[in-house]
Amino acid sequence: MKIENIDEAISEHEEEIKKLKKQKAEFEKLTPAHRLAELLHEKQCHFAHEDQCGWYYEKWDNPGYSRKEYLNKATAILNVVSYENAVKVIKHI
Repeated sequence: MKIENIDEAISEHEEEIKKLKKQKAEFEKLTPAHRLAELLHEKQCHFAHEDQCGWYYEKWDNPGYSRKEYLNKATAILNVVSYENAVKVIKHI
């Protein structure tokens, strides 16, 4: 990296860190069932998110079909095991 680009690179990385911190804070506000639904979707959805899965077009304050389906799965899992154990298993899928 050239010396004259260091400040620009630092600025870009700082902006990315801000975005990640915001994303983390939003995730931590979710209930365990919602968090688990997020993880399940991340690990299991293989649909094209442009036209086959509505996940990114929906929000938790007004969930549509995709989010409701994963939330139902997460709730069923949490009726059997703890959130921590569910996460340990799902991370290996």
